[in-house]
Amino acid sequence: MKRIALVVAIAMLGVIPALKAIATPEPAGGMHHYIGSLHEHSGYSDGYPSSQPRDYYASAKGYGLDFLGSGEHSDSADLPMVVSEECLTPAIADCAIADEDNPTDSFRKWDATREQARAATTEDFTGFRGFEWTSDRFGHINVYFSRNDANAKADGGYGVMDTFYNWLTRDPLLEGGADGLATFNHPGDKKLSADDPGFNWNDFAYVPAADTHMAGIEVFNGNKDFGQYFAHALDKGWHLGAIGAEDKGHDPSDGDQQGDDDWGGPKWAKTVFIATDKTEAGLREAMTARRFYAVQDNTIRMDLEADSRPMGSRITRELGETVGIEFNVWQEPFGTAVSQGLATVELVSNGGVVVDDSQISEGDEPDLTFDAPVTNTETYYFARVLGTDGKPLAYSSPVWISSETAKGGEWLAGDLHIHTTYSHDSYGGPTDDNTQDPQDYYTVGHPVTSQFAVAASRGLDYLAITDHNDIRSQTDPGWQWAKDHGIVPIAGYENSLRGHGQMLGAESCYDSAGSYSGTDCANHGDTSAAGINATAAALRAEGGLFQINHPFDDTNDEVASSWKYGYDVVPDTLEVWNITRVYQPPFPAATNNDAGVHFWEHFLDMGYHVGATGGSDNHYIATTPVQGAGQPTTWVFAKDRSQDAVLEGLKAGRTFVSTQPPNLGGPQLFLEADADGDGVYESIVGDTVPAGSAFRARVVGAPGSVLQAFTNGGQQAGLDAPVATPDYTVPVTPGADSTWVRVEIGLPDAQAQRKQACDAALGTQTTYCRNKITALAMTSAIYISQPMPGIPGATNLI
Repeated sequence: MKRIALVVAIAMLGVIPALKAIATPEPAGGMHHYIGSLHEHSGYSDGYPSSQPRDYYASAKGYGLDFLGSGEHSDSADLPMVVSEECLTPAIADCAIADEDNPTDSFRKWDATREQARAATTEDFTGFRGFEWTSDRFGHINVYFSRNDANAKADGGYGVMDTFYNWLTRDPLLEGGADGLATFNHPGDKKLSADDPGFNWNDFAYVPAADTHMAGIEVFNGNKDFGQYFAHALDKGWHLGAIGAEDKGHDPSDGDQQGDDDWGGPKWAKTVFIATDKTEAGLREAMTARRFYAVQDNTIRMDLEADSRPMGSRITRELGETVGIEFNVWQEPFGTAVSQGLATVELVSNGGVVVDDSQISEGDEPDLTFDAPVTNTETYYFARVLGTDGKPLAYSSPVWISSETAKGGEWLAGDLHIHTTYSHDSYGGPTDDNTQDPQDYYTVGHPVTSQFAVAASRGLDYLAITDHNDIRSQTDPGWQWAKDHGIVPIAGYENSLRGHGQMLGAESCYDSAGSYSGTDCANHGDTSAAGINATAAALRAEGGLFQINHPFDDTNDEVASSWKYGYDVVPDTLEVWNITRVYQPPFPAATNNDAGVHFWEHFLDMGYHVGATGGSDNHYIATTPVQGAGQPTTWVFAKDRSQDAVLEGLKAGRTFVSTQPPNLGGPQLFLEADADGDGVYESIVGDTVPAGSAFRARVVGAPGSVLQAFTNGGQQAGLDAPVATPDYTVPVTPGADSTWVRVEIGLPDAQAQRKQACDAALGTQTTYCRNKITALAMTSAIYISQPMPGIPGATNLI
């Protein structure tokens, strides 16, 4: 499918602001260690009068840093003056306007900070924006990369912590911060009272919905060590990495031009990101993955790996196995070391217990190895480097190790429908043998490596490259790049039939006679319904699965499907969500997703167990900002991170679809059932449970949305539940005769009013009159076994 007018059309509709086409960087061949400073202040908040963000970006560049992330107090963002203790001195004359160079920027500090960060960014240095949420009751929190900011003085941040976590998990289109990554700042410091139960963010009370977004904790701040709180926060359940922050900009002067701040100087703590490149997207991806560490001595570099996976990884293994942990530390000539020589490495686990240590001696590599046992509880391990005086000089981020769950796996995020320049309608330049000439500027597509790099930056675990009738992507160097960077590549291609079918797991071409060699996978065999069923059977026999793609592509009609085989071809999965739901027919290359959902539900009514999936169907670089990898995201419950496990989870129907990928704040939606009545909800989507079982739905990260349940015939199952909190659970009650149930969440979109206002006049000319356009997530079904009357022991399910 072509996505020709997507960016322009959505901008015209006014649904979201028009977005510039992104420039996808050429990814590096491997991971690199990039050092930089975080949490900086200037006269834009309580920093030194007459200083602006451009000053700390310039200072960091002068010291040769790779990046700097700002941290101005958000409660000063709307005040044009400097709010600093220095203003109580003769410097008060410089405090009336925060930006003397550009006075109007004093009234738009938040936007101006981003502009100055981008102006400072070069090939060798990246500036990015952040802010500090400042509650002196609960504690301070920095947020980086977010479009919006939040103010603890104005949002109730002294009353309850929920106000911040609700904001952090809310869609940025709703003025939330779900596109941001946050850190707990200088714990135990800057408090109203240590006796208040709210001290240190309610003593680090765990909020599951915010766990993805709370990425780190400051173990160093300036030259202070706060590492004693690291293990405590991890014990509470948070998945946090180790941050070294400077927090400079407001120290009194001792003769330096800008006081004793020295932004980026070697005497202050730093954070080192392990990233593919130092672009903002590359650094954000590393922070999301917790692939970073904190150093007080700026010369220290380190690697912590578990079974060859980097720090930040979460590893599941069979109970009783062991996971090999290796730690290496070395020094590089950056700036000046601020401490004595390195003396000891400690490996720290749950409860802050040191489980192993090693004396550092030159030439030893690795510096520490340890066989970590897999237990019934999640166990973390991080490394701490001590100097000769016994004080910490560096902390790694952890690795987390746990036994497999009762279902034996974890939820993985990915996209099952992506194209590259190997597709005939995606232009790859003058040497492209698939597309002779660029039809227009917007047809320029992504190479294989570029698509995987976008997926990595958006927090996806797997990606299916599904070019039209072409499998050359699987021998492209980008395929190995994905494996090297923690992305599971899923083989496949889009089979152009009478309608489109997805050949997921296909490592060769198929037709009704079976697999055949070559890379041209156009179906040359029997394309009748019987022939396509034979093609699907051949694919399944070799471990793949067959999916129907966008069955109502480019049509307003609710009946006349673009999938011409109707119900005569039964798929393993069906793409119920193709591109953004906002983009609707009659716009070019749009998809009537509501009709696709009804088509899928009829398979369920017929007794077939067909999983629901979504795919971005991305072809072009120009449409990537709003229709790139993970827009939508298909979450799959898989036993491990492999192609076989992802395909197995898809076949079992263990899926839900979310409007956005993890790094862009996409919510999660779980449907569970208690099949044996013991109060434990052990059954998930794809399972079959007895009639009368208890059901519940859980929504993570979508406060303000509305949850609905659906059952046979697409009928609503008596539920319209407002989602009140970032982690919200509600009972679900299907009908007594139901044979399946599913749930979905969305935002109010005036669907009834739209239908009443225009459907009678416009009819099938557009689906905007009747379709849901603000769906946020939807699940596959749980199936219900109903007794068959008159046949003892028989049920509706075989």
